[in-house]
Amino acid sequence: MENFNVDDLLGKIMSEMGNQTSESLSSIFEQRLIELNINQTSAAEIMGIQHRGLVGILNGTLKRIDFSTLDKLSAFLQLPQKDVLDLFMNTFRDQYSSNATQEEIDFIKRNFDLATLKKVGFIEDITDYNEIKISLCRLFHLKNILDYKPSDKIPAFSAGKIKKKNSFSQSTWLTKAEGLLKELNNPYHYDRNKLIEIFPKIRWYSTDVSLGLKNVISLLYKCGISIVFMPSFPNLHVRGATIPCEGKPAVILTDYKGFYATLWFALIHELYHVLFDWDEISQGNYHLSIDNSDDAVLAQKEGEADNFARKYLFSKEKSSLVKRHLNNHLEVVKFAKFNDVHPSMIYLFEAYDTGNKPGNWIKAQKYNVNVLESLGDLNSNWSDIDSINQYVSRNKNIYN
Repeated sequence: MENFNVDDLLGKIMSEMGNQTSESLSSIFEQRLIELNINQTSAAEIMGIQHRGLVGILNGTLKRIDFSTLDKLSAFLQLPQKDVLDLFMNTFRDQYSSNATQEEIDFIKRNFDLATLKKVGFIEDITDYNEIKISLCRLFHLKNILDYKPSDKIPAFSAGKIKKKNSFSQSTWLTKAEGLLKELNNPYHYDRNKLIEIFPKIRWYSTDVSLGLKNVISLLYKCGISIVFMPSFPNLHVRGATIPCEGKPAVILTDYKGFYATLWFALIHELYHVLFDWDEISQGNYHLSIDNSDDAVLAQKEGEADNFARKYLFSKEKSSLVKRHLNNHLEVVKFAKFNDVHPSMIYLFEAYDTGNKPGNWIKAQKYNVNVLESLGDLNSNWSDIDSINQYVSRNKNIYN
């Protein structure tokens, strides 16, 4: 037979409770990854199997397995296929015996936006609570989903502190980012004077698409400011966040609009809050940069930070000077170089300034830079939990 159904083996698996190896298929696989110095996604590519199928084998949730997949896995692990099958059976037994309880199901419903998690590929089925529980426990490094504790930070500058419809997604995003920042464990003290000293140089780094953002993150890290990049959610209209972590400022960036210039605008926006609002934020609070906030206090703060970022990167006065050259890309490039910014910023700011003129947005798209090119290993994806969990280890060369 080419395939076997796990359900057919259930009786045998549950009855074979004798001597079991203390090692799991997942732990052996992780050891192999360390030996080869690769991640899980790369291993799946090497073996020529789907990453989600590999995860299903490792955590015991796959319902149907192709024997050729076991052949590839056993070759990768350098173990006999029978041993790999036995390890999978043990894993499946453990997984089956720990199906989600009603208490866990109710807890998951109260704390997570399952429709959004499915939309971004984090889970496959919003009714498969066992898969959901396993995935969430992996993401937050939990043994029990009931141990999940959302970030206890409260919004700064918000008068009403109204709970939004997307609060579950916001909580998931913020809680995981906070976990990465704690793992990062920045050893440097926050030095505001040092930040002010390097601030005039930051804009120039935007001209280097491949390394600029990473180099700025490294510089800021040595000022005691940790910056991580988190993938966004479709219903989360957040451009960035500033939070306290271990008594020091931390900034969370996300690719909200898909524009290279927006990343830099969001970075400078958040650094404004670090420079001028740290006293408020440091009291265990956080600040989310949200589009179209209906909170007057927050909207005022956002307007101040936006104006600061715009003036620093490329002021409206400069935009008016280059406006007549927007159909001459070489002139725009020269103007951008003279002002130490990437040309895409000029086009994007013009599009925002003029509202809904299609021609300006077409230019902004045409001269935009692929954000992924700038992010490199800073990027991760909700559909690949390991890409998020391995963020710190993958980017050690940046944070040093």
